[in-house]
Amino acid sequence: MVIYGGGAPLGFPIARSTTRPNLREIARRFGLDSLLKFVLAQPAFSGLRTPAIEARINAMWATYTGKDLLEDHAQSGRFPLPHVDEVKRWTIPTLFLVGDGEAPYARLIGDSLARWMPHARSVTIPGGGHGVHLQQPERFNAALLAFLAEIAKGG
Repeated sequence: MVIYGGGAPLGFPIARSTTRPNLREIARRFGLDSLLKFVLAQPAFSGLRTPAIEARINAMWATYTGKDLLEDHAQSGRFPLPHVDEVKRWTIPTLFLVGDGEAPYARLIGDSLARWMPHARSVTIPGGGHGVHLQQPERFNAALLAFLAEIAKGG
């Protein structure tokens, strides 16, 4: 299993800051363009300022409807979040990928779970934030391929 940018499981012992901005509210009150500007202004996205990466983001954003933020909908319940005690017992080989410029809470989740899970590890990729797969694709892919090669060898 590879986890990149995932949230904390239920019962994670360190709570996220309650001052986190509400992206849904930003999208609804100010529009999707303002939401994109807000998100890209965050420190974890600071390395996304190359013309090639901005072009990729703009192409993805052009097809984004914002439906998940703009429309009210009930949670499907099809994929309930597991509890941290359950996650600690998972034996599946797991890789947590994170950029060194990612938000501290996201790094904390991956590092903590990698220590608690029996067959997990966390790889921090230099020079990347939340969009490390865009900022450092060679390093991201190298870490992913090394993990998959290890799994293929039975490790």
